[in-house]
Amino acid sequence: MTHPAAPNPYVPNPAAPNPYVPNPYAPASLRPPLSKRHKRGAFWAGFVGLNLVSLGGSLLVSAAGVAAFVAFLSAAMDSTGSSSLPSSPDASASQDGFAEAVDSIDLWAWLTIAALVGFAVVALGVIASGLILRGRGVRKPWAVTWSSIGISLPVLVVIGFVGATVAQFVGVAASIAAFSSMTTSAAPAGSPEGDLTAALTAALATGAVGLVFSVIVVGIAGWLIWWWMTHVFRGSTAANGE
Repeated sequence: MTHPAAPNPYVPNPAAPNPYVPNPYAPASLRPPLSKRHKRGAFWAGFVGLNLVSLGGSLLVSAAGVAAFVAFLSAAMDSTGSSSLPSSPDASASQDGFAEAVDSIDLWAWLTIAALVGFAVVALGVIASGLILRGRGVRKPWAVTWSSIGISLPVLVVIGFVGATVAQFVGVAASIAAFSSMTTSAAPAGSPEGDLTAALTAALATGAVGLVFSVIVVGIAGWLIWWWMTHVFRGSTAANGE
């Protein structure tokens, strides 16, 4: 009586399942489009978050710029006063007057307060963005927030340059219109009242246009950048359990 030969372990069994063949019934790892809920979250997080970051960053940069400028002037005046060359009485008086003016208005205290307020506004923008995204169910809300802020920094520089240029043109146009209207008013152009009114009108028009331009353009840029990063960090269908 012959016994069947034992299976050779070194020869693959065609009847055994092949572990290297993918299962066609396994859930596909797809990246679905963003839902309306996620899109709204990206919009509000970008619009609110980037405007707050822009405002706080502007305060920080302004405070740092003024501090650097005042420190440079103080160092220049000190070096002039301590040089071996004879200085005029007017130069010494200007140096003393500048130092007294800086001390009288507590400039360094105000700059410190402005920097702290700017830092707090930036932190508020970051926290608001993360909480809005998390409330809308966006995957990795803090990663989306930080990556969006990093991408938006050069965009804010470009927006600031364009906004300053537009505001200058608006200010010039407003000044021309204000001075032209003075020719038929009770306070003609060239008088103190007319010049003051024209200057105030131009300043208000420039400030209003600059503010509206900044909020709208920065908000749109924030919406697009946050929407992009929400797309990048969105999970697959299997990862989201959908």
